[in-house]
Amino acid sequence: MNPYAFARLENYYMANSCFLEEGQLLRNASRLKEIPITMVNGRYDVICPPVNAFRLKQKLPHAKLVLAEGAGHWMGEKPVERELLKAVREFE
Repeated sequence: MNPYAFARLENYYMANSCFLEEGQLLRNASRLKEIPITMVNGRYDVICPPVNAFRLKQKLPHAKLVLAEGAGHWMGEKPVERELLKAVREFE
């Protein structure tokens, strides 16, 4: 993806509060109970801390939570990339 297009999309997303109200995802997690879910979170992600993924996992017992060791927020970090690829392959 063009970096300018990505930046524009990301800024739009953030300017609109990620299109979620505070706490909305946790409050409405039960709506996702029929959807197979694998969450991949970097162990050292300071933008989306793992504790938030853990809280969501508690609301979605059927979901799988994978912490990518040694990684932060960027999906291009090798540990995150590796876990995302594994997760996608499990859904094939």
